[in-house]
This record gives sequence, C-alpha cells and structure tokens, in this order.
Amino acid sequence: MSKDLSFEIHLQILDQLDQASVLQYQRVCKNWKRPASQKLVQNVKFQDGKKALQFINMIVASPELGKYVKHFQGIGGAPIEESALPTLRKFIQCIPQVETLVLPGYGKTLLHIAEELNKGNLKHLNNLGFPDWYSVKPCDYVKVLSAMKYLPKAISFNLTEFQEKHEEPFTLRDPLLTKRPDLLEEVKDLHFFTFSSTTIKDLDDIVNKCPVADNLSIFVKDFEDPDNRLMEIQPNMNIKKLDICCTYYTKVCVQYICKKFPKVKHLQLQDYDFYEYEEDYKLPKAALNMLKKYALGMDTYSIMLEGQRTPWDFNGSRKSK
Repeated sequence: MSKDLSFEIHLQILDQLDQASVLQYQRVCKNWKRPASQKLVQNVKFQDGKKALQFINMIVASPELGKYVKHFQGIGGAPIEESALPTLRKFIQCIPQVETLVLPGYGKTLLHIAEELNKGNLKHLNNLGFPDWYSVKPCDYVKVLSAMKYLPKAISFNLTEFQEKHEEPFTLRDPLLTKRPDLLEEVKDLHFFTFSSTTIKDLDDIVNKCPVADNLSIFVKDFEDPDNRLMEIQPNMNIKKLDICCTYYTKVCVQYICKKFPKVKHLQLQDYDFYEYEEDYKLPKAALNMLKKYALGMDTYSIMLEGQRTPWDFNGSRKSK
C-alpha cells in the first residue's frame, strides 16, 4: 500500500477491510509519515456497524492514533453487539480530541461517555448521537446531559419506549423529566419514539419543557385529546423542523399541529400501518384544507397520507409554488 495514495483512496480501502486485514492495515498506518496517518483517522464515517467496529479495534490497538480522531460516525447497517461494549469503552478513552461522536448501537455506551465527561475528558465534544433508537433510554441521556452541563444542546434528546403489549397508553410523565426539567432547557433536537398511544397533553408537556428546541420528530401510534385540552395549547415559536409519523391523523391531530407549531419551515407528515384504518376512513375535508393551507407557508413540505380511502400525497416547496 503506497504512502503516495490519496487520503480518499485510503479511506475507501479502510471501509472495505475484513477482519484479517485489520492488523496489516494497522502496521501500514504506523509506518506512514505522521501527517498522513493523522489525516486518515481525522474524519471517518461508516454505514456498517461491523466496519465501524474494525476501525474501533484498530484505534484501541494503536491508541497513539486515537488523539487525531476528530469526527467519528458509525451509522446504519448492523449494530455493534453487546460483547463489544468493553472495546467501545476503551475507544472512547482513546479519542480525547473528538468533536463529533455517533456510535453504532447500545445506549449503555452513553454511561461510559458520561463517565469520561465527569473525569474532565472529552472537552471538545459538541455533537453526540446514537442511531439505535431501541437501546437508548431517557435515563441514559439524562446522565450524559448532567455530565455535559457546559454544552447540553449538543445532545439530541431521545424519548424512546418499546412494549410487547400495547393496551396501556404510554405517557411522558416520567419522574426523570418532572424532577430534572432543567436538563431539557437547552436541548435543540427532540425525538419522541413509541409504538403506543399518547395524548396531546403529554406530548405538549414535553415540548414545553424544551423551550429552545428547533427540531422535533415524533413517531407514535396515535395522539388524541381525551382531556379536551386543545383550547389551552400555547403556540411554540421555535420549532422550525417538524417530522411526524403516526398510524392515523384525526381532525384534532391536525388542529394541534397547526396551532402548536406556527413557525415551522420544513414539514413532513406521514402515516403507517395502514391496516389500522377503518375501511372507509377519511380525514374530513376541512382538516385536509387546513393542512394544505398550513403546508403552503413552509419552505419545504411533504404530506403522505396513504391509509385513507383516497390516498393523499401533497409535497413541494416555496420555490415550486
């Protein structure tokens, strides 16, 4: 492998490595002149968890290279197995200068990150994310937010929940959120993910706890208004990007969206699990017109309601009007 190859080619080679090649590649890195090896590990991104783990193993085996890692993103593909958690912990300890860190799989790794932060390490970290929804619990994020007091807005706060049984509605009245609402005050990205039902009141409560959030994504079975709280809803003037996916939309859902988020610039609404619809279900025309009028004020919008009796696909941008 020639030291004269471009860094881009070396990165492509790295992305194609199999287990047998890791040690050989590691030796090549050691033999390179220092600027080349620094540049190679400075900014890396993987779409496959296994390939990301190969790179992680290489850094752990050659910790002198870890101090040059600035941006590491291991996203998509197969998640890293739980057996690799000790290696992930060592990797985190090897990258003191990292600024962007997206680790593939297992929210337990957040606890190791919080541990390093509490030791005064990872001082340059300003962008932290996890692509694995199911493994990240609110309590893990709260621990990292507590440790990351100096820059909590770097965290995307994921509220995740998964149940085998869906009979009981999932609510956001979590003690962690009611006892420490200060941890949410600087959160910029809020993601709410559940396979269960929730209420407009509970959803509104958590949005209100994040006063500076400008990016909101919601994946939920449905959200209704059994408490008749729609009239009490106060508009949120900060959310600029709104992404909602739920089983079905009702007139009340549409009214809440339009009233709560008047300053949205990028809108995406879609439904899923079409079999949940009644055969003749159709969102009232007045609600569709309300959605259309709301969307036309956006810079970009995409509304795909396929589960209705008459599927509705409405998308575009301000420039296309």
